[in-house]
Amino acid sequence: MGLRPEVLDAHLAPWRGADGQAAFYRQYSQIRQADTAAYEKLLGTMTLPVRIIWGREDRILPPEYAEWLHARVPHAELHWIDGAGHLLQEDAPSRLTAHLVQGGAPGRDACRVDPRGN
Repeated sequence: MGLRPEVLDAHLAPWRGADGQAAFYRQYSQIRQADTAAYEKLLGTMTLPVRIIWGREDRILPPEYAEWLHARVPHAELHWIDGAGHLLQEDAPSRLTAHLVQGGAPGRDACRVDPRGN
């Protein structure tokens, strides 16, 4: 596993140098679980089909988080991609694509979340 040199370079380019590193840490420090905690109760109200596709070797959002999410979204499918980490599109592009096109996509009118929890 690992990114091709040119892909890694593209991902790292914005964060190079003193300005880039400062921007990275500013962005990173803004990520707080409290910002999304209020919305967690809404996961159980989702009515659209959900397919969770997760890399088994994800070290940024570990597999336990996929299981946590799967347990909270009704009727969600959980699919694992072995040998892949957080960047599925780079680690396993063909397997990710196969999962994305499997069974088609839901209609736009099926995509709604009831904010009242009903």
